[in-house]
Amino acid sequence: MTIIVGIVADERITLACDSQTSADNTKRTDTSKISHLLFGAKNVLIAQAGDCTLSSRAVEIMQKEFLRMEFDDWRKPADAAQNAVKLLKQELVEINNWKDHREEEVEYLNLNPFKLMLAYFYEKIPFLYVLDSVPGFATRRYNYVAIGCGGNIGEYILSHANLKNMDLQQALITAIYTVEEVKRVDLFCGGPTRAPVISPTTVLMSETETTPLINSAVETLAAYETDLKAQWGSMIDDIIKKTSERYKNRKK
Repeated sequence: MTIIVGIVADERITLACDSQTSADNTKRTDTSKISHLLFGAKNVLIAQAGDCTLSSRAVEIMQKEFLRMEFDDWRKPADAAQNAVKLLKQELVEINNWKDHREEEVEYLNLNPFKLMLAYFYEKIPFLYVLDSVPGFATRRYNYVAIGCGGNIGEYILSHANLKNMDLQQALITAIYTVEEVKRVDLFCGGPTRAPVISPTTVLMSETETTPLINSAVETLAAYETDLKAQWGSMIDDIIKKTSERYKNRKK
């Protein structure tokens, strides 16, 4: 299970994710959910949510196919990702001898869904895509997106942020904050937060490049937790008071 966040701001795309995976009664908190691939000579970030067995195989297929293709169209990586998922499904059928039992394939895919998030640039224009294993289409997202079991909570948090006016550091901290908040309320999300950044020319994802800011953000959030709860409680009290007054005025 996963929370992955993507933010387009300051001519860059910032991704952030947790590092927990769960299977049956076990879980790991050291999983790398974002891969740095090369499409020709161009950088592409791929994030995985959902069933890690299927999504990891899809990324392997993409890694192989990307190196053989020319990045000469803005949608080329998204289409290549769609084709990788298609090849994955074909491979799944062949390995399990489901050619004459396609209902088993459908059931398996429905019970083990996954999503991929793609982030890349074409001629300095940012592109952010989300691809669902079923039906398998890559759809472009603008400004921000969150996927995984904590995706709805993540998008709610991001919807309140003024992303268009953020610089890189602010976008990165916002992405980290979103992941950290989701981890507080979703037991299937956890482990250290990771947050790579991609620009038209570079990718920042090593520990020395982003981890210091991640650690600083987590420490700051912990320090502000009491104040945030107090502010939230005060706001709720104010909403209750004004709603009650409005209701009484309408009854008059």
